[in-house]
Amino acid sequence: MREARKGGYVQAAMLVILALIGSLGFLTYKNFIIIELGLIGFVADLIYELYGTAKGWWSYNYSSIYVIASRVPIEVPLMYFFMGAMAALFVLWRLGF
Repeated sequence: MREARKGGYVQAAMLVILALIGSLGFLTYKNFIIIELGLIGFVADLIYELYGTAKGWWSYNYSSIYVIASRVPIEVPLMYFFMGAMAALFVLWRLGF
């Protein structure tokens, strides 16, 4: 049980870090491609997670603030949202926008 809780804390910490970077980047660039790529990451991961947990390939056994369809903690798709946003930030930064 303790290991499951530790994984939840690490995942929550990563979510906060990714959220801060994504939010600051959006405030800096003010480009909605950041939100669009984040939404693509969120939806793609949500579909994959729901399919994988329905098939029994994996499961999540720690408590979460909100669980989607009683199988996927909200933190997982949100991390993919912010990773998509960070990918857009990186591209905008490299292109010099």
